Amino acid sequence: MSTTVIAMYDNANKAQQVADEVVRAGISRDAVDVLRSDGNGSSSSLVGKLIERGVEEREAAIYAEEIAKGGSMVAVEAPDETAENACEIMNRFGAHDLEQLLAKATTSRQEQESVPVVEE
Repeated sequence: MSTTVIAMYDNANKAQQVADEVVRAGISRDAVDVLRSDGNGSSSSLVGKLIERGVEEREAAIYAEEIAKGGSMVAVEAPDETAENACEIMNRFGAHDLEQLLAKATTSRQEQESVPVVEE
């Protein structure tokens, strides 16, 4: 069995460093993806890639939005026995807190959807 481990970084260089380190730790290069903006503003292909990796559609859309803003993501399909090591490597390189990122995006979207009340 395998586990998908993902991590978000500020830029593509950091994400590539992480990917290289994960491969040095023994995970196949074919199991490691660095996802970054292609520069044309389209996030649908990123969302599709993330969904293929087992990420829920809502979360994939939020991650793709962050990638479009210049962030980069490392996605690793790690054998169960090496998934924890991959996660530790990712965290050692300063991965963003994905739960915090999702919470912030959810709050932001709720604020955008709310209608202001004007008392007369």
